[in-house]
Amino acid sequence: MSLLNSEITDVPNLGPFYAKRFERLGVKTLFDLVTYAPRLYEERKQTVAIRDVRLGEKNGIVGKVLDARVITRRKRMLIVTLADGTGLVTLRFFHFYPNQIKQFAEGREVYAFGEVRLVGGNLEMMHPEFQFVEHDEAVEHYAIYPLSEGLTQARLRGFIESALVKVKREAEQQVLPQSILTLVEQHAPGFNFYQALDYLHFPPKEADFLALNAGKHPAQLRLIFEELLAHRLAVKPLVQEQQAKAVRIDSLKLDALVQSLPFCLTTEQNQVLSEIFDDLQHRKPMQRLLQGDVGSGKTIVALLAAFVVIQNQMQVALMAPTEILAEQLYAKACELFEPLGIQVACLLGKMTAKAKREVRQVAEAGTINLLIGTHALIQDEVRFKDLGLIIVDEQHRFGVGQRFALHQKAEAGIVPHQLIMSATPIPRTLAMTLYADLDISNIRELPVGRKPIETVLISDLRRDEVIARLQNLLQHGEQAYWVCPLIEESDVLELKAANETAEYLRTVLPGVEMALLHGRMKGKEKTAIMQDFKEGKIKLLIATTVVEVGVDVPNASIMIIENPERMGLSQLHQLRGRVGRGHKQSFCVLLYKGPLNEIAMQRLAMLRHSHSGFDLAEEDLRLRGPGEFLGTRQTGGLSFRFASLIRDQYLLSAVHEAAKCMQADYPTEAQDLVDKWFSLGTEFVKV
Repeated sequence: MSLLNSEITDVPNLGPFYAKRFERLGVKTLFDLVTYAPRLYEERKQTVAIRDVRLGEKNGIVGKVLDARVITRRKRMLIVTLADGTGLVTLRFFHFYPNQIKQFAEGREVYAFGEVRLVGGNLEMMHPEFQFVEHDEAVEHYAIYPLSEGLTQARLRGFIESALVKVKREAEQQVLPQSILTLVEQHAPGFNFYQALDYLHFPPKEADFLALNAGKHPAQLRLIFEELLAHRLAVKPLVQEQQAKAVRIDSLKLDALVQSLPFCLTTEQNQVLSEIFDDLQHRKPMQRLLQGDVGSGKTIVALLAAFVVIQNQMQVALMAPTEILAEQLYAKACELFEPLGIQVACLLGKMTAKAKREVRQVAEAGTINLLIGTHALIQDEVRFKDLGLIIVDEQHRFGVGQRFALHQKAEAGIVPHQLIMSATPIPRTLAMTLYADLDISNIRELPVGRKPIETVLISDLRRDEVIARLQNLLQHGEQAYWVCPLIEESDVLELKAANETAEYLRTVLPGVEMALLHGRMKGKEKTAIMQDFKEGKIKLLIATTVVEVGVDVPNASIMIIENPERMGLSQLHQLRGRVGRGHKQSFCVLLYKGPLNEIAMQRLAMLRHSHSGFDLAEEDLRLRGPGEFLGTRQTGGLSFRFASLIRDQYLLSAVHEAAKCMQADYPTEAQDLVDKWFSLGTEFVKV
């Protein structure tokens, strides 16, 4: 195995404690660690005496700890007082961990960097960057990284430095052939892969910090080009050289099933089905992305596509990102197909070993026509007798490797048709790069009878008014969601936690049946809560964003979202789409924490006035960039470490040229490059 792909615990002094902290950041391998990109660069060439600090600006100071204590007012905070002989400054931390209190021992020298404000006549820094100064240690650090609870900037830099030393020899080896390197040199001269990483993590004092913060430095461009090239190769397999089984459409049986539905298909649903059926009738494998706005009816389209494949004595695999969504899809498929004698099964990680084994056996024997599941479907033990169609729901939640892993389940020499779906529409710029191998179908039209969701923006200072209005609606038989970004109080972000909110709501809404739902719960517990909510036994569901997909409760008509200013437009639109599933007028309350900056106001105002996920996706990409738009980084996923599809568009034509050259002339090197960036062992280039 490549050293770059080994676990981060191979780094000296990086044990399980820090490995867990890094896992929250999506960092699991040495490659993840050495390519963990700084979020910005700050020039800290000088420190100033405390008496000379500039109010309202960022200052670097060095002082000795006079006092460190925890106080409790509205919430707990750590207060540290520093002195340097010229004055005093207070460091205030709302988010800290217990060991930090001991670290700020009296007399210990501390370097702090942050904005200085005058509060009650005293100088104060709120959550500054800091490090403890040992002996004559330099305090000039430039690269600033996103952190997780339990990690400091200094500790993170130390781990990255150790990792770079460990992988230096391998990282200096060129994966790119000379002809491609020549093309790269035109845009990013002077750096190989390792040199670029070393420069970005530890830039020299004379570095051009304006270029670094703009993402335009040659060291960054060297990594950006290679990353874009690896992504291009990963999503542009040579499927044209392979064949699928052609599907014959039995129009009579299909029409009978459509006529039996309790609703009429929309014009756009019928159009998309026509496009899918046309693909399925050819030997060329279907590679189609179905984008549909929240509640537009993608699921029935997918199930009808599955139906025509099953009628040809082939099997279908449907992969969903969460067990809640997989179980919901399973229930819908059973309702539609079991009266027709079509056998449906579900495979989930929470199932017993015996139950999993039984499902795998019937899938391999061909007894099961449609197998629905989560990541469990791509395990080596899962085999099919004749896999004809793969459906991937909520594609953006899966990594690039997972998207192709199911291909390996088909018989030798045959590629299954593939339909991937997303309720988070992909902006055109993103789609052209990440889904260049796919045909794209869109459903913008909502089913007849759906009313637009009324969205309101309210300050959390008016929380009591919101709760009073909520109580009135619940008393009249409505159901509601209350969504919080985090499960419990974070040591990183000052956001309302679901646990804290649940305790508060139980106090102010006595007698209301409510429950808390979050991703750390066991599958059975989550399923039981959702079932009770769907049946109306629970009136108020307090949840994290686990409810973003996979929850369909027509009677729920109110969605309250805490801290919407911290979320992307597409995610907010997804959450909002959990209500408005029935015929009632539904509401979405955005309970923000002020004051909001201009960009946050623009984003939330657009959400109020637009109900189009396609329009919101374009705006989200423009305002937040592709990494934020796509959500938290996944290994092999769609977010980028260094590249920006907006900023770096001018490189795309050269990247596409390089990808064609590598696929045609250097297939081994192309596979090596994909393995290097994705470390999944999946054959992307030759799938």
